[in-house]
Amino acid sequence: MATDKSKRIEYVSDDRQSDLSQQFSNLIEVHHIEDDESYKTLAISVFDHWLNDSEARDLLAIDKSESSDEPRRNSALNGLRSIMAQSTECLSYEIVERNGHEYPMFYRFNTSQDLCKYFSQSPYGVSAKFHFKIVLPKLSALYFEGHDFTNYLYYKDDNHIRRIRSWIADAGLHVLES
Repeated sequence: MATDKSKRIEYVSDDRQSDLSQQFSNLIEVHHIEDDESYKTLAISVFDHWLNDSEARDLLAIDKSESSDEPRRNSALNGLRSIMAQSTECLSYEIVERNGHEYPMFYRFNTSQDLCKYFSQSPYGVSAKFHFKIVLPKLSALYFEGHDFTNYLYYKDDNHIRRIRSWIADAGLHVLES
C-alpha cells in the first residue's frame, strides 16, 4: 500500500482497489453526475423541504454579521459526518486518467483527524471541486457534499436505509424527496 504523507492518505491495496472498483462499477458516471439507474438517491439537508426561489434568496444569503446561520447548518451536516465516521468505514477516491481511460483510485486516511479534516462541510459557496466525496463500502453507498446545505447519498441496498435514516435524524437533518 502506497502512502502519500503530504496528503496523509494511504491508497488501499491492489486487491482492494479491484474489489472496490467492482463494487462501485458505476462510480465514474455518478461522479460526473450522469444518470445511473443502478443507484437510488437521498438528498440530505438542514432544511425540511426544497426551498423555493424566495426562500433560497432569504435563507441562503450568507450574512457577514454574527447572525449568520451558516455555522449551525454546517454543524448539523458535520454531525452526520461524525456519526458515519464512527459507525462505518469511510474511504475516498480520486479519478485518475491513463491511456484515455478514467478509473477511481480508492484511499483511506491515516488518522481520524485527517478523515475529519477532509470529511467536513465546506464553507458556503466553495467550488464543488473542493467538496468531499466518500465511499461507504459496508453500506454499498456513496456520500457527496452538495450545495446549499444539502448533501447526497447514492445507495443500492435498501437494507441499510433504515440505519442511515436513523443517523440523519440523530444529526437533526432531513431527507428531501424529489
